[in-house]
Amino acid sequence: MSSSRRWWTRRTAAIVLGLLIMGIVGLGVVAAVENHSPAQAGTVAPPPVLPDTPAIPISVWLLAGAAAILLTSPRAVRAFAIERIHRPGGRVGQVTERSAADYLTVEELKAIVPELTDDDAKATIEPLNRAMKDGEINTPLRQAAFLSQLAVESDRWRTTEEYANGDAYEGRGDLGNEWPGDGPRFKGRGYIQVTGRENYTQMSGDLGVDFVSDPELAADPKYAYPVSVWYWNSRGINSAADGGDIDLVSQLVNGGEYGKAHNIDERVAYFDRGKRVLCMQS
Repeated sequence: MSSSRRWWTRRTAAIVLGLLIMGIVGLGVVAAVENHSPAQAGTVAPPPVLPDTPAIPISVWLLAGAAAILLTSPRAVRAFAIERIHRPGGRVGQVTERSAADYLTVEELKAIVPELTDDDAKATIEPLNRAMKDGEINTPLRQAAFLSQLAVESDRWRTTEEYANGDAYEGRGDLGNEWPGDGPRFKGRGYIQVTGRENYTQMSGDLGVDFVSDPELAADPKYAYPVSVWYWNSRGINSAADGGDIDLVSQLVNGGEYGKAHNIDERVAYFDRGKRVLCMQS
């Protein structure tokens, strides 16, 4: 069972138990009030227990119990919203047809990536949400993992194009760079820094945009998120995120050396912060 499902199961059990206890207490009070009446002739009247007061509807006790539990547990309120609004029936991976702007808030994004300015966060929130929705990046673990990689690869949303000139990729057969100049031509672009002729060729066919003839299109704000989601899904990274394996997620995105992605500590830190903000247990 994933950590998100275990966490939600525990919170659900706590809420249900609290409601059950309040319901039982409420039923007992109502029954005591309704059954209180003067003793019949020839019987010994029991000592009074409660004064003659109007019976309190059971629904009031239930609502009071629910309010008490939820108000004392803001995380439970947030979990209820995530699991029932984003994922009907509590099944991880399903989303309702909500507007993109409601998927992740500016405040949540800035809490996960505090280096973002207000203006940058507001400018990117809608296309970011749309991209995550299109890519089924729709659970706290997936979103935390996705944001952790974009934050590092784009230098905290400061660029959609790699700062280096790309010479390091020249002649890289594993990237499909077979022609002179392919290294700089197909250097990292998009928020996730898609790199190499082979990737540019594949995403051109899948997205219907000629990134091979015009590689700089991948850095254009219109395509920077779509190409990032394309890369994410082409590597099946949602599955790695579902397992909470941020090392594997980072390696699938960045490769790195000796099985570790570059800047792995930063990626892990963003991932952990994302889980906390999105009401996951670290």
